[in-house]
Amino acid sequence: MNYNLRSFHLDELAALVDLMNRSYADFGTDSSVRPDHVKLWLDDPNYELHVMTNADGALIGSVSFSYEVEAGTAWGEFVIEPDCRRAAVIAALLAHAEARTLARAGEQSPLDVRFSVNRTAEDVIGVFQTRGYDYIRSSYRMQIALDAPIEAPIPDGIAIRPFDREQDARAAHATYELVFREHYGFSEEPFEDWERRVLHFPGDDQSLWLIAWEGDQMVGFSFSRALVSRPNAAWVGNLGVLKTHRKRGIGEALLKCSFQLFQKRGCTWAGLGVDASNATGALQLYERAGMSVYLEFVNYRKGLRP
Repeated sequence: MNYNLRSFHLDELAALVDLMNRSYADFGTDSSVRPDHVKLWLDDPNYELHVMTNADGALIGSVSFSYEVEAGTAWGEFVIEPDCRRAAVIAALLAHAEARTLARAGEQSPLDVRFSVNRTAEDVIGVFQTRGYDYIRSSYRMQIALDAPIEAPIPDGIAIRPFDREQDARAAHATYELVFREHYGFSEEPFEDWERRVLHFPGDDQSLWLIAWEGDQMVGFSFSRALVSRPNAAWVGNLGVLKTHRKRGIGEALLKCSFQLFQKRGCTWAGLGVDASNATGALQLYERAGMSVYLEFVNYRKGLRP
């Protein structure tokens, strides 16, 4: 197959979004993307997006990555036209991401690139292994049907209230940074970047966000959103509790209060993602709350420079 890899042009946005969503479906995931999502990603100076075209100039794939300068890590993603899903095409997209990461990083060392894929995509995993990628860990997507009343006991001394964007934004960012500092893949992020990426994410209005307080201290949060790709569904994007306040039932209270809020909005389904190796007991918490795994993603890494 003849193909060309080059930088993305904004006038290709509609065609690229359509390709992305068809590729996500082909890989058996429930992900979806909108044009304004891609525009937001393109505003990030550490994000690169390249497309693959065939001999006729039609889009048949894309590869992108976000480069974390301090960590020396490129977090990549690729999509492929389902009819063009071949090992050679996958390998070419990976090779392009590797070359662009090396070019962008200059002399930085160490340096690596990482990708994740649905565990069922054995063809992709085979290419990862052939190109020298190593499996590092898995992550799960979990779900629950919101078809029954949910009780949400709140620990003594804790109050759970809706997020107030004007009053709580900076404290929410600071608490988020503290909670996830020890988690896999964490990278510090200035408030302004977090505000652009999270608070200004297209279609999100933070009306499903909940904050846990002990007196005037923010001790936990549940950042959720309605899903545009699935009717009557909500997604818990981030849930966390300060290390000093764990093992008190605050996380479970936040999760179940979120479920109650989803039900009030007419949602009948909720989901979230979790690192399978999470050391805080998050997976067990979600299982106690009645959630179950419905997708597993495997994460692979290739060292480009020691």
